[in-house]
Amino acid sequence: MRAVSSPDRPLTVIPLQQVESLLSPAAPGHVREQTDRLVPPLLVTDEDSAVLVDGTESGLCLGCLLDGLQRSRHQRHRGPGTQCAGAVDGWGAVIRLAEQLLEVPLEAEGRFPRVRVLSRDDLEVMIVPVSPSERCSCGRRVPDVGLSQRLAHDLGRPDGPQYRAVSLDEVARDIDGLANPFCSGVGADAVRDLEIETTAKVSGAYVSRSADSVWTCPWGGHTSRYTRSHAIGLLEGLERIAGARPPVGASTWFGTAADLPLPVYPPSAFGLKTEADLVPTRWVAATRLSDGADVVVPRDVAYYLPEDPGGGDAPGGPENAGCYRQLVQDSSNGCACGGSLAEAVLYGLLEAVERDAFLIGWYGALALDEIDPDTIRDRSSRELLARMRLLGYRVRFFDSTTGTRIPTVTAVAESLTTGSLCFGAGAHPDAERALASALSEVASDYVVARVRLERGRGRIESMLADFSRVRVMEDHADLFFHPDARPLASFLLDSQRDSLRDLGALSVPGAGAGVRGDLRLCLELLDPGLDVLVVEQTSPTQRALGMHGVKVLVPGLVPIDFGWHRQRALRMPRTRERAEHYRSRHRLATPCPAPAPVPHPFP
Repeated sequence: MRAVSSPDRPLTVIPLQQVESLLSPAAPGHVREQTDRLVPPLLVTDEDSAVLVDGTESGLCLGCLLDGLQRSRHQRHRGPGTQCAGAVDGWGAVIRLAEQLLEVPLEAEGRFPRVRVLSRDDLEVMIVPVSPSERCSCGRRVPDVGLSQRLAHDLGRPDGPQYRAVSLDEVARDIDGLANPFCSGVGADAVRDLEIETTAKVSGAYVSRSADSVWTCPWGGHTSRYTRSHAIGLLEGLERIAGARPPVGASTWFGTAADLPLPVYPPSAFGLKTEADLVPTRWVAATRLSDGADVVVPRDVAYYLPEDPGGGDAPGGPENAGCYRQLVQDSSNGCACGGSLAEAVLYGLLEAVERDAFLIGWYGALALDEIDPDTIRDRSSRELLARMRLLGYRVRFFDSTTGTRIPTVTAVAESLTTGSLCFGAGAHPDAERALASALSEVASDYVVARVRLERGRGRIESMLADFSRVRVMEDHADLFFHPDARPLASFLLDSQRDSLRDLGALSVPGAGAGVRGDLRLCLELLDPGLDVLVVEQTSPTQRALGMHGVKVLVPGLVPIDFGWHRQRALRMPRTRERAEHYRSRHRLATPCPAPAPVPHPFP
């Protein structure tokens, strides 16, 4: 519902819960007919603040505003707001201020419409953007059709002078204020982590809910500048929101593979047991990159959060929510956004390749070739490595190109005083970029891991004694920052090696010149028979920023799972076969007896 003001209309004061009732699809007809009460100017009250909608922002959708207000309430862990009864309960001064502000309408500025938030406590006024919501039915959804034609068109264009299609500085300007405590889907704040001495890390988190669960979903950016880290972090948050659940109105099917009209990639293609192929499930559309064919894949490998009955995300609607059981708890692995479709696909593919290679090396207990740090040419990487040494951490790099021929680097930061470990990885046809990605992860995550160890030592020690207690994403990294976990990585860190690898020798000739060229190189370096599937996930907010969002799936690659009981890698033949191939090619002896698998340390 668009917020269009009516000339000379007096200010309407309305509590947030009444707006919720009026805009709810489940509301009785006689209630929905009262939406004329939502014509601006509006003052929407909730708890200790009120939102002023003056009607001057032509692109403002009240449904998107409502969703932002509701999500922000969840961030603050609050229930429904209080009823407004004018000056009696302390809103009188806010109402008078709002009426004065109507004389000073907001001017259009930036990518998003804006509203003013008025504090009841001190009458402070804050201006916040209202980003379009993927959960609103206002029609801003990015169509999930025609992806093959758009991909073909984008891949056919020449690369520009800049590697990234959209500069981070430009994104930083457009995205400013998106994280705020009043109307935001990405969280209440973007926090500069001043305790990290290596990178200018900015992080935040948002709360996501389903019918019976609540998740805190973190995001973060780590570069050498806070403004760029802020932009990268918020883009990661938007990427994770887009990859959580299908948007309202997305094309979906429910049934078994035999019921579907398009070529199907069944659950077993993604490391699940073959019995899962016979279970009726949700399916979503994807595009096969090799020939542009429209295919379908299980919803639960394309989107990683459970169904949201309240948002109509259950098969057959909310009333049938109980009939569906999630096939697998996937992750945001393979989700990426970029200034072009090609850029998003490249980085989604690289993430899937990176995790596949890391897990093959880890669960195969491979003594990977170590990279000589003196062969690093990138100045930023060398400076970051020097800072880590000053802080008492030795960072080692390993060539983990095990699953495909796309260069992949694993970084391990080890405390010289305690032996605590922090892991990271990166993949890219330009090995310098792969190493830089792995290094930036460990250079930012070690402080977080150290704090979590200080606060949860007992919990982590219980995980060391019983791996079944490793249940969520954070547990994996936490486990290995405990000094007693260091022997579990001995196969990698303590193996004897005759020489170190030159980083430059790992790069693919011609890599690094442009996104589209690098994507073509990566497709050539994949094993024959591996299909690259792309799921369109561009959210309305990403589109408003000029970005594209996708989920890249490569059936057959080893997917990363979090929680010791969820490890598909341990039952996939590829994990063992690629590890054996690596040992044969590098003339490594097979350990006897083979080490018992332990949870991976990937953060």
